[in-house]
Amino acid sequence: MTIQTKNKLNYVDTIGFGADVGGRGFHIPVDLSIRLDGRIFALNRSPMHRLGIRVGICDVHHGWYHEFGSDGTGDGQFVSPTAITHGPDDRVYIADEELNRITVYTPDGEFIAKWGEPGSDPGQISGPASLKFTLNGDLLLVDHLNNRIQRLTPNGDYISHFGLAGTGEGEFNLPWGIDTDVNDNIYVADWRNDRIQRFANDGTFIDQYGTSGREQGQLDRPSDVAVDQDGFIYVADWGNQRVQMFDSNWKFQQSVRGAATVSPWAQEYMNANADEAEARTRFDSFIEVDATEPHEISSRVESYLWDPTAIEIDPEFAEAYSGMADSYSMLGVYGVLDHDVAYPKAREFAVESITRNASLSESYVSLAWIQFAYDWKFKESEKNYRKSIELDAKFAQAYHWLGINLMSQGEYAEAYLTLKKALELDPDN
Repeated sequence: MTIQTKNKLNYVDTIGFGADVGGRGFHIPVDLSIRLDGRIFALNRSPMHRLGIRVGICDVHHGWYHEFGSDGTGDGQFVSPTAITHGPDDRVYIADEELNRITVYTPDGEFIAKWGEPGSDPGQISGPASLKFTLNGDLLLVDHLNNRIQRLTPNGDYISHFGLAGTGEGEFNLPWGIDTDVNDNIYVADWRNDRIQRFANDGTFIDQYGTSGREQGQLDRPSDVAVDQDGFIYVADWGNQRVQMFDSNWKFQQSVRGAATVSPWAQEYMNANADEAEARTRFDSFIEVDATEPHEISSRVESYLWDPTAIEIDPEFAEAYSGMADSYSMLGVYGVLDHDVAYPKAREFAVESITRNASLSESYVSLAWIQFAYDWKFKESEKNYRKSIELDAKFAQAYHWLGINLMSQGEYAEAYLTLKKALELDPDN
């Protein structure tokens, strides 16, 4: 039996500022899509202030680029936007549940086309709630009120669908979010059934997880689901005001309520408004409240998530670069590629991984192996293995490869203890 392990979710940063009439910031963001260059497209619903209905484009470093879209029924406009995703040729797709249509834009937000016909026949839609492209370029559309998932071409032509109303396997009760994994399996947040269902790419039911409740691992109206490259599953547990993390076998890993701090955009505002800044010094973002209902608590505690509707895995996350580095290294080890081809390429990915996340243990192991096996710089390699262990004391691969390094340096006693530790951490590998 292999035990799947993962570093815990740790709070990094907050991006945003209240902007209910447009401009830098957001107002009731309901979905997001991350482009391959790292730019975040945030879809704002803003039902109270119609000027706030738009897409705002930013990045994780608090850069602000521009915005597009507006309230209305004309080309490029939307009334009740629900979902956004990037598709073929980097085009942007936005779903509108009131207009029952999908609008397509260029990467810069220029209108290209719109399609969609309300109804329940194949190809017709009723309350589109989420969008996701498969590996082969088909568009999966969560047809919320029709309780089904439709597969369409990027131009909106009908291909197939699966699901119907109900509580049984493969049935839905107002499905909301959707995602796919590295094998193109499909995950659906079955909102009113308080569960996540997993399907093969052709729509064949695989399994499901979820019971109603507020306890650890239970769900209350899950709104979205995301799956990373290692198969770990992240659920926006809407009714419980939290994000829960599970492994690929649905074993509970972690639950987070949120830990937001003041964003740089908000700090700029306070720097220009002395009264606001002074008042903020007396503010406690984690106050004790006389309430037990999660929604009520989140509405009063600024740092907590409040009605989380969407969750997305960054396609440029550092783990992917570390994995690519290891892949190229092994292509060199097993002679598939010449060492002078494989290892320089591996180094590019390892360095990029560290650049993207200097706190990721795997990145330093990837670089350390290159320094050991290709550069023959054993001491530099050892230093990075130890850096990896410092970051994650339970990462078995770091101990394993450090042990090999120490043996090559003649440090047999320490090598033995290090390899023994690796075996204790991962006895089945």
